[in-house]
Amino acid sequence: MTDALQKLRAAIETVDDEIITLLVRRMRLAICIAAVKARIQAPILDASREAAVLARISARPHRPMRTEELRSIFQQLMAVSRAVQARTPHRTKETLT
Repeated sequence: MTDALQKLRAAIETVDDEIITLLVRRMRLAICIAAVKARIQAPILDASREAAVLARISARPHRPMRTEELRSIFQQLMAVSRAVQARTPHRTKETLT
């Protein structure tokens, strides 16, 4: 394996670690949102909000990814967020720590 390839792979691993940190942060926020929705008796799935998220991220620059690829990632991310919300007791105090 070349030194250049090793360096690039190490850089990707660093980015992967950053992505995981951000995903955990996003899931914690999703749990907080679920707690609010539970209090106001709103359903976990908000299709209009998800459509707005997809429209917003689609409008951002995202090359070299295609719009469909970016939307696919976010659709999966929102599905995971819903799953986390559905299985988590709705506590907010310790969620963001």
